[in-house]
Formats: sequence, C-alpha cells, structure tokens
Amino acid sequence: MWVDTELAHLRHSRDEVFNLVVMDQIKSAVRSRLVSHLDDRKIKKWDEVGPVLNSYVLLQGESFGKHKTNPSSFNRGQRVTPQASYGSAFIS
Repeated sequence: MWVDTELAHLRHSRDEVFNLVVMDQIKSAVRSRLVSHLDDRKIKKWDEVGPVLNSYVLLQGESFGKHKTNPSSFNRGQRVTPQASYGSAFIS
C-alpha cells in the first residue's frame, strides 16, 4: 500500500517537472519572438502587446499539449476567440 502511494507520488512529480520544463521552453520561445516583432514594429505600449501575447500563448500551449504532454496542463480548456486570433497572424 505504501509503495503504491509513493510510486503514484513520484509519477505525479515527474509529470509536474516535465510540464514545467516544457512551459519554460514555451515562455522562452514566446519571449524571443515577441521581442523580435516588437522591435520590427516599434510597438512600445503593453496594452497593444497583451492581447497578442495572450492569444499566442494559448495557441502554442494547445499545439504543444496535443503532441508533447497533457493539453489540460496548458490551456485548461480555453479557446482563442476569433477576435483574439488575429494575434497569431501578427506573431507568426
């Protein structure tokens, strides 16, 4: 009984660490691409950047989730609205 509990805890911890590593990779990629696009477009106001970044992170999290790990750990069932989807074209 104790062994089963410990094994379950270790599996859960391993999954959490893996998700954190993947999330860190996503954040790093988003940050570098966003900085590049901000430089290209000379956008300096955060209120212009926020919606674009949010939609991009949701889209990337969803695609990473389908192929790399559990999608619910990234998007928690959220969907990018059509109004926000312009952000993916802006960032891509």
